[in-house]
Amino acid sequence: MDTRKCPRSLLRFAAIALTAATAAVASVACSSGPRRVTVPAPLVGKWFGQNSGDSIEFTDSGVFVVELRGVDPLIGRCVFKGTRITLRYQLGSTICPEEPGEYTFEVDGSSLKFIDAADTCQTRRDAFAQSWRRSEQG
Repeated sequence: MDTRKCPRSLLRFAAIALTAATAAVASVACSSGPRRVTVPAPLVGKWFGQNSGDSIEFTDSGVFVVELRGVDPLIGRCVFKGTRITLRYQLGSTICPEEPGEYTFEVDGSSLKFIDAADTCQTRRDAFAQSWRRSEQG
């Protein structure tokens, strides 16, 4: 479109309309943003694999970080339904990006286990098959 042939008022109207439409879409997207995740309190904190140098840390916001030997840290989000957890690494992850894995978790004091896996990501299944011990630092 050759803007030299359009009256300034029409260009200004188009700019205002585009700005208003963008703001409307952004406000809808923000109001329907990510759901608030309630992470069970006993799970929040850092855990270390008993059979490896691996670690996993759960935050109270539903973000988790997994550190496996020889792999860049993996960041993802999790959701809960009772003792069932669904984990999903973020897009761009080197392992199973956006591929969900579902487990039942059991916390007993400073011990954590993931059982009853429904996960097609073999690397995550292998890492989560071990027992985990809570970090002394929390």
